[in-house]
Amino acid sequence: MSKRFDPHEWVQKAREIRSIVDPELGTIEYMTLTVDDILVVNKMSQDKEERVKLMIWKMLSKTYPDLKPEDVSSFPPRILEVLLLKTGVLPQVKEEKKNE
Repeated sequence: MSKRFDPHEWVQKAREIRSIVDPELGTIEYMTLTVDDILVVNKMSQDKEERVKLMIWKMLSKTYPDLKPEDVSSFPPRILEVLLLKTGVLPQVKEEKKNE
């Protein structure tokens, strides 16, 4: 039998600070996005690329309160890659092995 969904457990998890350890960048602390966060991002911009930056900002600004949305635009691509892939904001695509 599978575990029963507990909404209160997920609300608590959304309030926890999480971290990603990257050999190049070090430890990055963030909080997961909530439905409210996504709704705020959607109101802030209709542009898909801008929304990605705003989602990163929302995740990081909870643990780095002095971070501004425009700061994310100055990040090297490596930071966005790590945050988007390792937090699950964007799914990792596994390469299929080709038969030779």
